[in-house]
Amino acid sequence: MPLSHLKHYMNELSPDRPVLIICRSGHRSAIAARILLKAGFQEVYSVRGGMKTWAKAMLPVNRFAD
Repeated sequence: MPLSHLKHYMNELSPDRPVLIICRSGHRSAIAARILLKAGFQEVYSVRGGMKTWAKAMLPVNRFAD
């Protein structure tokens, strides 16, 4: 979900389950992780470097149609 929608939709996430966050560069996912941690989420992970770093490392990417 876009970072701008996180506060509105965070109630759909379980604060007791791990949350993995990724964006294009890692900046917005780091912001989202801080928001979730402040909201009481226990296990939050932000992928450092985002999808740019993930793709550069040639890790698998699945693309889904909207």
